[in-house]
Amino acid sequence: MVSIVVTSFNHAEFLQQRMESLFAQTYSNIEIIVIDDCSTDGSREYLQQYSAHSKVRLFFLEKNYGYVFASNFGVSQAKGEYIIFAECDDFSEPDQIATLYHAVTSNNNIGVAWSCSNMTDETGNNIGTDFPIRNTAFQNYCRTDVQIPGSLILKFMMHSCVVPNMSAAMFKKSMFTRIGGLSDKYRLSADLDFWVRMAEVGDFYYLKRPLNYFRTHPDTVRTHLGRSVQLIEMVDIVFHLKKKVKRTWKEKIEINIHLGYVWYYFAKNEFRSFYRTFVTVLSATFRQEPLLLLFMLLNIPVLSVRKIGKLLNP
Repeated sequence: MVSIVVTSFNHAEFLQQRMESLFAQTYSNIEIIVIDDCSTDGSREYLQQYSAHSKVRLFFLEKNYGYVFASNFGVSQAKGEYIIFAECDDFSEPDQIATLYHAVTSNNNIGVAWSCSNMTDETGNNIGTDFPIRNTAFQNYCRTDVQIPGSLILKFMMHSCVVPNMSAAMFKKSMFTRIGGLSDKYRLSADLDFWVRMAEVGDFYYLKRPLNYFRTHPDTVRTHLGRSVQLIEMVDIVFHLKKKVKRTWKEKIEINIHLGYVWYYFAKNEFRSFYRTFVTVLSATFRQEPLLLLFMLLNIPVLSVRKIGKLLNP
């Protein structure tokens, strides 16, 4: 059995497409566990219509506990040996579960199977896939469907979270239990931390064909908490990884450049938030990796020139 855990919070407008894409799955041995995290927008009322569905189990939390708690609770209720987190604002191809199940069971060493994702806008229109934004090393290794050793996944994760969102991946429940599930230490990077810990205990399998639709829209957790929180958490996870992953000097420089660019991108696109959190981000970064501070500060002249240019040419 595959247990599909849907965590729902204030995205009532996307629930119909989410649920219908799960009912349309060609793989039949599934259960759908829906955890509504105290929604206030009518999600609960909408979900009630599935209360008598043979494959659906509904749980309505009376307090908003957050994504990590709701997800871990959902897995604790799961009867299946394999789990997939189906985000309430995403949707999937009809053969997603069947294809991921075949991949994750193809080798005993594989603990996670995931696919490329289609990126969609708020209305569900396709705007491309996540593959082009992956780093070159990942793209070269994953030109076709491929099993990836956990040690190599850890290297990829130092550049970015190559599993774009939870909805794209299926994993063994036994591995989830082994690592203790999702951690509430991180508010925006719990997924990155989760996949890093999963890679420490098993291999991954990547499928090149997009099976998942990852919806981008303004009302996300990242929108509410801000890029500064995300950046601080990324630095924390990446530089804890450096103790476990052997890297060349070239790789160390590349990672610092990448994180420096993330910091610059945050400053460029969310300047007011960047200004308010400047000292916090720099102090947190310095505690983890003083060398990264240099790469971050090197971006300031570039940022200043662009800001001045905009003032002169509004």
